[in-house]
Amino acid sequence: MIKHKIFLLTLVLTTIASSVADAATDRQRPIRKGKGKIKGNERSELPKELTIGSIKHGGDGCPTGTLSIAFAPDNLSFSILYDQFYTTVDPTEVREKMRQQEGGPKDPVQENRAVLKSLKCITDIPMAIPANMQLEITRIDFRGFLDLPKRSRGMISSAFNFRGPGGDKDRIHVGFDFKGPLSEEYELSSDAKVGQVIESEASPCGGQVVLRMVTKLDLISGNVHNSALFTLDSTDSTAQAIYYLNWRKCQGSKAR
Repeated sequence: MIKHKIFLLTLVLTTIASSVADAATDRQRPIRKGKGKIKGNERSELPKELTIGSIKHGGDGCPTGTLSIAFAPDNLSFSILYDQFYTTVDPTEVREKMRQQEGGPKDPVQENRAVLKSLKCITDIPMAIPANMQLEITRIDFRGFLDLPKRSRGMISSAFNFRGPGGDKDRIHVGFDFKGPLSEEYELSSDAKVGQVIESEASPCGGQVVLRMVTKLDLISGNVHNSALFTLDSTDSTAQAIYYLNWRKCQGSKAR
């Protein structure tokens, strides 16, 4: 009888936890190659003040001290510069690791297997939003360089959401898949067409919030003999990621 009650209690708690987790959903926003034209914040209100707290970041894509963030003077955008957000596939390194694993490859199938490299960067930006105001991210731009041989792929994905009073807001995802052969400097933008409604998520209304961004690079080389490179950085020290912000009066939220 006691075991039965414990089982029921566990089931109830699991159901509640699942419901809470499902409260925040994931939504996709399209992103395309090329430089964007529409910022989405052309009619934004201007916040009287915006206080930014201590920014935290971490992950193998942005170790401590390799990332910097700068807000525009009007607080309608911010830029992220990454110093070490790149990944490579080095055939010599790959074959050496294979030799160290149980004597290395014993057949051509192993020689032709794909090689995956992944990097991730997690960034938290605490901010104090003015009373009775909300912000939303209307467009994201990325730039970098890639060198992909035949049968190789480079994938960039990024998700963001606001954390504040009432729990996490929905997560917005963007992503793009490059396919080799390809060698170029790239630009990506999630801007919208004229009159198009884009998927976004507004921050809590006023008060202390945290904007969390999780960005990932995946590099897949066609086989162990191919070298490949995928970066989210630039050689001229300009922004590798730009987030455009739209400010508005709170809608359907209690002011703080």
